Amino acid sequence: INDLYTVYGGIVLFDAQCRIVAVSREHLHHLVNTVLDETWAKRALVTEPHKYVSSEWGTTCLQPQGSTFVFAAPVRDPLTQRVIGGIGLAWDGTQQLASILRDCAVGSDSRDTFVLHQSNGHLAAACGQTCSESRLRLAKEATQNLPPGETIADLEGTLFGVGMSHGVGY
Repeated sequence: INDLYTVYGGIVLFDAQCRIVAVSREHLHHLVNTVLDETWAKRALVTEPHKYVSSEWGTTCLQPQGSTFVFAAPVRDPLTQRVIGGIGLAWDGTQQLASILRDCAVGSDSRDTFVLHQSNGHLAAACGQTCSESRLRLAKEATQNLPPGETIADLEGTLFGVGMSHGVGY
C-alpha cells in the first residue's frame, strides 16, 4: 500500500491492546512491539464496521517530523467480526500540504497568494514567483485575523477576496 500511495508517511497494524505488530516503512521499525498511546488508535478499536476515524491535526509517533492526520480503522476477525486490532495510516501532512500549496501557486503572479490555516495556529503559504516575503507575511496575518464569515482581507490598503473551507478529510 505504501508504495502505491506515497501520500502516507507510514502505515501500522496494531492488535486489540494497541501494540504495534507491523509497520510499512523501515524508519518505523523501532515502534514494533510498542503500545500506541494515541487517541486515534483507541477510537479505531471501537469504530463501527466500514467506518474510520481520524486524529486531530498534530504530531504523532508515526510522523514525528511534522504535523499530520492519522486515519485509522478497526481490523475484524472475518468469522466472528470481533475487533482484533486496527490499522493506522499517517498522512505525510506537512510535505503534502506544502506540495498542494506549490501546485496552487503555479501560474500565479505577485497578486496571488494561497494560505492554509492549521489548527495548531501555524500557517503554511505559497504565492506567485515574484511575491515578496513581506507580502506573504502580510497575507498570513490578514487571513489569520479575519473575523468569522468575512470574505475580504485588507493587505496594505488593497482588498482581496478570500475563499475558505474547513477541511473534513477525504
